[in-house]
Amino acid sequence: MLRTATRLYITAPNRNAVLGTAAEGALAGPVAADGKRDMTQQPTTTRRRSLVGALILLTPAAVLAGAWRLGGVSALEDDLIYYLPIRQYIGECLRSGELPLWNPWVAMGTSIAADPQSGLWYPPTALFALLPPLWAYPTTIVLHFALAGAGMYRFLRASRHPWPVALFGALAFEFSGFLVAHRVHLTMLQAAAWLPWLLYAWSRFARSGAFRHFALAAACLGVQMLVQHVQVSIISVALVSGYVLAVLLPHTRSLLWQYPVGSALGLALSSIQTLPTWLHYAGTARGTPAYHLFIENSWSPTSALLLLFPMLFGSRTPNLWSQPWWGISHYCEQAAYASLLVLIFAGASLALLTRPTATARRGEVLFWWIAMVVALLLALGQLTPLSRLLFHVPIYQSLRVPARWILVWSVALPILACITLTAAIRDELAAVRIRRAIRLFATRILPGSFAAASLLLIAARLLSGPLSAHLTGYRATEFWEGLVAAVRPGNPALWWPLLLMAATAYAVTAWLRSLTAPPVRPREHQQAPSASEHQRAPSASEHQRAPSASERGAPTAETPSTSQEHHWHTEHAPRMKKEPNASLPSRCWILCAVLLLDLAGVAAFIDVDTDTYRQDDLRQAPPLAEAIKALKPQPGDRLLVPRPAADYNRPIELLWPQTNIPHRIATFQGYGPFWPVANRLLLRFMPWGSSEEILALLNRPDLCRAFGIRFLAVRSPEERTALARSSRWLAGDRRHENPPQEAAFAPDRRLAAGDDLLWPVQVDEQGLYALSLHAAPGPTPAHRWFVRIETPDAAALTDTRTIEPVDLALGPREIRFLFACEQAPGPAQIRIKAERGEPVHISRASFALVAADAETGKPTHPTFQHRHDLPGDIALHELPSPLPWAYWADHVGVVPTLLDAVSHLQKSPASDTPPPTIIESPADLGDLSAKAERTVIWSRPTGHNVVLTAENSRPGLLVVNESFDAGWRAEINGKAVPIRRVNAIVQGLVLTAGRHTITLRYQPRGLNAGIFASCMVGSVLLVGLTGSLARLAMRKKDRPGMESAALGRSVGD
Repeated sequence: MLRTATRLYITAPNRNAVLGTAAEGALAGPVAADGKRDMTQQPTTTRRRSLVGALILLTPAAVLAGAWRLGGVSALEDDLIYYLPIRQYIGECLRSGELPLWNPWVAMGTSIAADPQSGLWYPPTALFALLPPLWAYPTTIVLHFALAGAGMYRFLRASRHPWPVALFGALAFEFSGFLVAHRVHLTMLQAAAWLPWLLYAWSRFARSGAFRHFALAAACLGVQMLVQHVQVSIISVALVSGYVLAVLLPHTRSLLWQYPVGSALGLALSSIQTLPTWLHYAGTARGTPAYHLFIENSWSPTSALLLLFPMLFGSRTPNLWSQPWWGISHYCEQAAYASLLVLIFAGASLALLTRPTATARRGEVLFWWIAMVVALLLALGQLTPLSRLLFHVPIYQSLRVPARWILVWSVALPILACITLTAAIRDELAAVRIRRAIRLFATRILPGSFAAASLLLIAARLLSGPLSAHLTGYRATEFWEGLVAAVRPGNPALWWPLLLMAATAYAVTAWLRSLTAPPVRPREHQQAPSASEHQRAPSASEHQRAPSASERGAPTAETPSTSQEHHWHTEHAPRMKKEPNASLPSRCWILCAVLLLDLAGVAAFIDVDTDTYRQDDLRQAPPLAEAIKALKPQPGDRLLVPRPAADYNRPIELLWPQTNIPHRIATFQGYGPFWPVANRLLLRFMPWGSSEEILALLNRPDLCRAFGIRFLAVRSPEERTALARSSRWLAGDRRHENPPQEAAFAPDRRLAAGDDLLWPVQVDEQGLYALSLHAAPGPTPAHRWFVRIETPDAAALTDTRTIEPVDLALGPREIRFLFACEQAPGPAQIRIKAERGEPVHISRASFALVAADAETGKPTHPTFQHRHDLPGDIALHELPSPLPWAYWADHVGVVPTLLDAVSHLQKSPASDTPPPTIIESPADLGDLSAKAERTVIWSRPTGHNVVLTAENSRPGLLVVNESFDAGWRAEINGKAVPIRRVNAIVQGLVLTAGRHTITLRYQPRGLNAGIFASCMVGSVLLVGLTGSLARLAMRKKDRPGMESAALGRSVGD
């Protein structure tokens, strides 16, 4: 029930503070003039709080019920292949008493503590130690949807919106397009859920100046940074900073220094995660900015259709919406759906910007519209010149997917809708005009937009044939075929939004009619309310100024009585209905019901799998895991999926990527935001675990053995083809392993804009051809280049390879490609093309046949031995005799740099025996190749702690087949020794003769400093919060009738 409250002012040091609420709908019962609370209203307030809390918490559990069948994960997205497995591993380690700083099961070992999205230090991750993973994951999702809704509700209540309106805005944000679409990206959902809490904390602090609100703001930012989705945090900080500067700062000047201090404390609070991540990031491929990654998945203008037809482009996981995704980019990156109701009310807020209806909220409305426009320009990415400028901003240049700025829309649209609703209900100055604007949007603009969009789709469908012939490019065929299949009368993605439009327009017009009332009765026929029942709430303009003497209660000749104030407002107010407190909730329930019906039609089906997996599939070991375990793998034996491109089709059966972790089967590849530079230089791996040069790795069984690869699992036609080719060519005529380079291009030749580098070559036999290029980065090395072999008339003979910026991150180098040529046209040419016309320097090059195809009928090479054919069209192969996890090197070569090591390994001839072990060292280490009696045994008490006992009669090199990482530390007989980089990507120790006890421990760089900083800042905030709460308790004791939660100074209405 909405109630009025008396506004009482007190004087605080250096700040005028307000005690008590200023509007209808206070959180507690009304306060009478004598300062005593009307306790008869407490049960109603309690019921209201319980109702709001239950709706915010339980609605996502009901709307997303379809996702709980698989424990909240989808079948094709990052939740199943990354977020769930790593959190399941963290939970298992925590239950066993281990702090999992390192994960030895993925990509030859990866850091968990420095992984920005592992969630190790984020408190809700502890749920995975308390609950089964398929209970913990959906619980985490529901809690963060509820956290987002609760934060928006508190912010809207703090912004003086009635509680039913605030509930409407909370539900609109809770199921907004960004949160629903990124449910499969757990860290994005978690980080975005804290954004409204940041807005709430700073708006409350601006009014109250209370340290508890300052501490809340710092803590919210710190916890959001512990999630460590940096992009969402950057968007949040940018939005909150704009809100503070544009809306709060004009009324609270001290925020000019308080806000930066609070933000710095929040950042320092998260140091336990951010500091190790930052130091780790510098040594990864993500630390080399690439423009094509920076603009990847920009927001497409065609996605504006999703604001009206949210399922028009299909779904990545077809279910009730059966059409597969055919739009540009991905649904999760393009979704901005906010519901038709929210669009109507947000659009109508523009009427508040006109002078006849300008109110105290005009500045707030203007800010949110400007924020949406700026966010759209940033989200468009490559389509605007802003991307070129922002790419030069440190840290920001390493982000991906500009479309994620649409998060600002998901925040702004519900807030603007609530401002409109409140103005239509309360604002006597703007109500008439704002209601007209709502009616205009509901009955004219929205149907007109649907009509225009429908005509556009019909025209595109009719012209799809001619248009598809002229508009070609990446996924163009899928787009035009999807358009033809989608634009048809029976498609629910078209007629369901049209039905919703009609229902929404009817509900809005009915709601507007309910606000219309007969003229207010003459003043003489009204009963004057008592002072305890109806105290005047200050107008919107009074929130913007300091209280006058009359408002503070000082006796003046002009001060009217409460009854006189009421009659003055009745007499001078526009002739509009005075909103009864009891009727407002019932009217808003209608809007909330329509809102939930609209949003649930999308949220309940996005990435909800219906038939790919059952929950038992996530619990049980797949046949591939059972087959591998039947072969008795030794510690350090790894699985390789020879994947040339990303493919997430049914990842559980293939144990890739990261679905291997629950079954404790080590893999050679990884998946995650960071991947080592050395892995890219040597094997050209991408962050999702695929490699363009996977054929080169399969053609080198010696390297496979050196890295502990024992098992190969193939499923796709591309993988089977790559394995078959390697077998044929290993059995074929091997020649020209390292052909001499020649000056294929002029030493000063650079690729200018619009030009290609062309080099005539001969392809006279079918087989495997090696192309080596000596490349140097150009003036702007943030672009990529494409390389392929083609006929003289530009018909492709091979697939296309790329030279990424990270490939030249360490300077000029020789880059080697292996091309499989199934045709032998004779004359051919090599084309090198810049993606965006940027120069690249290519000087020397070589091209030659390195392995001819085996003769027909000749048996293929037995290196990769077939073991099993498994369900899901999976074939398991075994590579016998891989090197163990720890071994003594027989032949050692020393090179000064990582680039030299990569070049040496790539050029060494393929064989069935391991290649010479290459150690990177700037100094001569002596003879480490002499054979002698040597032994080594080892144990692994925890993932980040290894103990070895080694004995040798001569100095030697002990190779540890674990990823090289600067966080590893070694002690030999209690003395710290350096760990050497071996074979470009693993570790090694140089040992003298004798018996040694070796301890290897992993701790990411900066962890101790991060723990110290986080603890210090946390202590400061905790001490300050304790003092603030103690002062508040004393104030409540001195003024028992005052509402403690309403201490604040008004900043706008």
